[in-house]
Amino acid sequence: MKKKETGQNGFISIALSFALGLGIRIYLLGPLLGGYLDKRFHTEPWCFMGGVLLAIVLSFLLLYQQMPKD
Repeated sequence: MKKKETGQNGFISIALSFALGLGIRIYLLGPLLGGYLDKRFHTEPWCFMGGVLLAIVLSFLLLYQQMPKD
């Protein structure tokens, strides 16, 4: 009878789930915050576009950190 492996595999799954959730939050928060700032300061569409750009850059950085190193 094989014993189920737990421990490190479970922690890796939790870490990947957390990173995915964080990436989604970053991707949604940038444009939402930019849209709010545009309405508050009447600067449409500049803050929104800045929020989108910031979200894309941060998402790529998060993805780069998750890539395995050779």
